[in-house]
Amino acid sequence: MVDLSKSEKNDDFVKFVRRHEPRLRSYAVRSFRDSQFLDEAMQETFLTTWRKFEFVLHDLEPNQHFSWLCGVFTRKMSNILRRERRLTRKLELF
Repeated sequence: MVDLSKSEKNDDFVKFVRRHEPRLRSYAVRSFRDSQFLDEAMQETFLTTWRKFEFVLHDLEPNQHFSWLCGVFTRKMSNILRRERRLTRKLELF
């Protein structure tokens, strides 16, 4: 596997986000409707993507990128919603 230079990685990542963010946001809104946590989950999704970008570019086919992003987003959103439910339950105890 060829490592990207930092500049190449940055450029490729910006292109990747610009290509997939609108469609992922549309998926997110359809899937989770009025959630106040969409932006947080989107940020966490792209942070994970940045951390695993070599894998995304080299081990996934381009036609797999969006489904991979949807999976990451769904897991991030589920974790956030689970965290919020736990916090709400704890607050109700007081």
